[in-house]
Amino acid sequence: MVYDGCRALDGVCDHQPSPVAKRRLLVVDDDTGDLYLAKRGFEEDGFEVETFRAYTEQDLANFVEEIVTGSYDLILLDTMVGLLYGPTDIVNTIKSSGIDVPYIGWTGTPNPEHDTKWREAGARDVMIKPNNRSGYPDLGTRIRSHLSCHCKKP
Repeated sequence: MVYDGCRALDGVCDHQPSPVAKRRLLVVDDDTGDLYLAKRGFEEDGFEVETFRAYTEQDLANFVEEIVTGSYDLILLDTMVGLLYGPTDIVNTIKSSGIDVPYIGWTGTPNPEHDTKWREAGARDVMIKPNNRSGYPDLGTRIRSHLSCHCKKP
């Protein structure tokens, strides 16, 4: 069976759904306003949310420590985090650390080229940041669908 993220391409999943529980998200961004809005929006939609502000390569060591100690179900990574490019700089740091946490690209400016880079880097999805809290329930539904089973990419 071939899997695409946590969805079986043939529409059949042989894994059992995860138990319903409050899911822990880590939102990584360089903009404090976006972090604040994401925290409020996702918490109102039933998630437990931590935020991490990153800007430089120096921040990546702290980022790795945060995801190792935080027990997150999913990470939302901004495409441009200060001087860092999410699909390469941050994802490479995650992969080289041996951390197995699914991640989703998170962007304020949709760009098909960035979407392709995210997919090539193994992101489960690419989402556009909402301008207000009313957009978070839709994103929450999409995140829950990615976390609905334990399927892994081969």
